[in-house]
Amino acid sequence: MKKVFNASVLAAAVALSFGANAADISISAKANITKEASAAKVAVTAFNADITFYNRQELAGGDIVYISFPLGTVLPVAGEIFVDKGTGVGSFKSPVTVVPATATVGPKIKLEVTTGSPVLNNSKTVIKLGYTDLTTAVAATYVPVSGNAVYSAEDGFSGSAKDTTGTNSVALTTTVDQETVSVTTKFDGFVKRLNRDTYETSKGTLVAEVTSVRNPATVKATPVVAGGSQTLVLKAAADIGNVSKAVVAACTDFSTPAFTTAGVASCTTGALVAPAVEVLAAAFTCADATKVPACKDTVTFDTASLVHTATATAGESKAKFGVYLVPTATKDIPTTTYSVTRSVVYQAAPTNLTYKYLDNADLGKFKLDASVVNVPYLPVGYDLTPNVEIANAGSTDAEIQIEGFDQNGVVYTAKTLTVKAGKKAVTKVSEADIETAFGLPANSKKKLSVTFVIDANAADITLAPYYRQNESRVNVMSDQYKKAAN
Repeated sequence: MKKVFNASVLAAAVALSFGANAADISISAKANITKEASAAKVAVTAFNADITFYNRQELAGGDIVYISFPLGTVLPVAGEIFVDKGTGVGSFKSPVTVVPATATVGPKIKLEVTTGSPVLNNSKTVIKLGYTDLTTAVAATYVPVSGNAVYSAEDGFSGSAKDTTGTNSVALTTTVDQETVSVTTKFDGFVKRLNRDTYETSKGTLVAEVTSVRNPATVKATPVVAGGSQTLVLKAAADIGNVSKAVVAACTDFSTPAFTTAGVASCTTGALVAPAVEVLAAAFTCADATKVPACKDTVTFDTASLVHTATATAGESKAKFGVYLVPTATKDIPTTTYSVTRSVVYQAAPTNLTYKYLDNADLGKFKLDASVVNVPYLPVGYDLTPNVEIANAGSTDAEIQIEGFDQNGVVYTAKTLTVKAGKKAVTKVSEADIETAFGLPANSKKKLSVTFVIDANAADITLAPYYRQNESRVNVMSDQYKKAAN
């Protein structure tokens, strides 16, 4: 009786030591594998490990404990699995039983409590995979797969579940994404207002950057060798067929590559990891396969040659892809927004696996180096006297260009007005100014969408469009309200 009492005191002490919420089951070593490698069934090298559990309910003689593993796990044979009860009270029969896997259920380790030697609650048990005794390790044969080892117990007579409290499972692998990809620099470039086939190089960002970091996991999936398995896909919100070509490059020191106006890449401090990858405008594709005629809004770069370079972290590698768009002489550089997708195809059987690390992520935009305001409706030639008042809060007079289209789809190219937006003043652009610039006769009856390109900072310019109907002034909205909302 005294022995049982002391054992109960010991169990209570253990319970206080570990707390009611301590984990039921843990493992000493996990396979470090990427999600992609796990999905591709890449083999893990065998290793030895200890599985530790604390039973939260007393286990009587004949009770059964199972440690269940996911399908595909390779366990050592029973003679190479040692159970260490340490100084705790109670014991399990030796040797353990290894229940083989079936077509649908993974293998299990089965332990049976020795008759007359109950395992008191909160007792610690260590299952040593790859050991014949407490210290003798054998050649490793334990190979885990992604998933959990699950602890369960049942009554040896009724088969009813026992010891169900606590956390009864533990992950066998540390699973991470093989690549972490992000947009680190967006396009924020300006196109010269008067010479629209030329970038403004004194401000803005003409090179966008996408950074890919490959995790230092021990087990990784292998990209498919065939071309196009590692891509960076650039998509524009408008047709970019006017661009001469698109170029992507990377530097060995992860610095931003520089590009000449012709698209020749170089690195200021490091070196190019490989020749830059160029895609000519003729090879641009259309994101909408049903569009006729097909547009040119998508550029697909094969980045397999732009190999990832090792970082200071062992096993980790990184690539910083710099993207540049080469303009075409005499053709306007598209002022539009861009998005980017990063995809990698990995070897797997029976079907290779494709992972998207970015999916149409924002890559920035290009805009005219001016204040650009659109007035979506001006009735010209209807005897309504449309005018646009331009308030210029800047300190210099600003040249005004207008361009537009009408209700019939006729496009009016950019024209410079003779009138300027005066500094610290309100300047009127009249119906006659618009008619003269676009070459329209009186009473032309054109419903115009007019875009004003004003050589001033956007913050200094405000437009107030209107027309007259009898004795009333009808205000017209411009797209400045959209920009304010953003």
